[in-house]
Amino acid sequence: MRVENIKIGGKSYYLIYTHRSLLEKILNFVKGLENPLIIDHIAVVPKMKRLYLAARLNLNNLEDLSKKFLELAKSF
Repeated sequence: MRVENIKIGGKSYYLIYTHRSLLEKILNFVKGLENPLIIDHIAVVPKMKRLYLAARLNLNNLEDLSKKFLELAKSF
C-alpha cells in the first residue's frame, strides 16, 4: 500500500491505495464536483465490490454529488 497526502481546495486528504488507476478515478470525481470540500471520506473495496462515501450534504449539492457518484460507481 502507498500513502500520500494531497490538498484539494485547501483541504488535506490522505490517500491510501494499492492501485493507482482506482485513485485517479476518485481524484477526478472529487475535483469534478462543484464544491469538493464537502467530501470527508471515500473508500473502494474492490474484492467486495463496494464503494463508500462520507460527505456533507445539503439541497444545493445533493443532485451534483449523487449524479457524479453514480457515474464513479459505474466506472468500477
